[in-house]
Amino acid sequence: MALWLLFVACHLPPRSVPEGQVVLGWRLAPGMELAYRLRTTHTLAHDSVVREEVWRYLVRTADTDGTFVLEGQLQSLDATWLRDDVPLEGVTLESALAEERARLQEHGITAVLSIDGRIDRLDTGEWSDAVSQRLLALRLPLEPVEPGARWNETDTARVFTRLVPTGQGVTLGGTERLERLRWERTPAHFPRRSTTFLAAEISCEGMLRPDDARYPTVDIQGEALWDLEAGHLAARTLHVAERGGTRPEQTGTLTLELEWVGLPGLHPEAH
Repeated sequence: MALWLLFVACHLPPRSVPEGQVVLGWRLAPGMELAYRLRTTHTLAHDSVVREEVWRYLVRTADTDGTFVLEGQLQSLDATWLRDDVPLEGVTLESALAEERARLQEHGITAVLSIDGRIDRLDTGEWSDAVSQRLLALRLPLEPVEPGARWNETDTARVFTRLVPTGQGVTLGGTERLERLRWERTPAHFPRRSTTFLAAEISCEGMLRPDDARYPTVDIQGEALWDLEAGHLAARTLHVAERGGTRPEQTGTLTLELEWVGLPGLHPEAH
């Protein structure tokens, strides 16, 4: 009987997707906790460094305007150096990782996050820390929207102005689009009763073009899943690539990934 029930469960017809407009936005309250895995892959020529962190965020305060103060603490950190997608033998990063873990665990991060995904303040130790943490800053419209809706968004590209020398002018562009709603399978490691959740699939594109053509243009493509039932970000990926400039051999690519994860003591289904 158990095997039959499992077979039936695997072949149930898909749940229908609601039609019409939906409301996006963070739904958080003081004392809530979230956990995210952040993965950064930097590739230059044949070499790639993959860095993976897990952060736990406590919602410290929330006000009536929909502004939340989050305090983040590092849970784990690891990294791998690859050449042509193969880990380099004899290369150890443990000493550098130990120092980096100590630095991040000592300072943590504080973020002031708005209901529409804007980060008004982000206190981190280094600029590179802020790049991955700003994956949380998926900008969302305040008004209800339906699939096909598009809105302007330049904050994602603005993060990379640090790559351009101070004083150089830049042109920023970017849009996001609600592609569709879909039922997404809940990851096996996630402590949640339901096996699926209703997700909003959002695409992102951005561009940073320096006024001085000696510096490369930064192109950004990405996608995100927003958990409509829980009211927070489920996953996000950004692909960042440089093109042009006078030294193309030094341009690389950056892939930033965020995934909502479950940790002991976290109970997202109670949100």
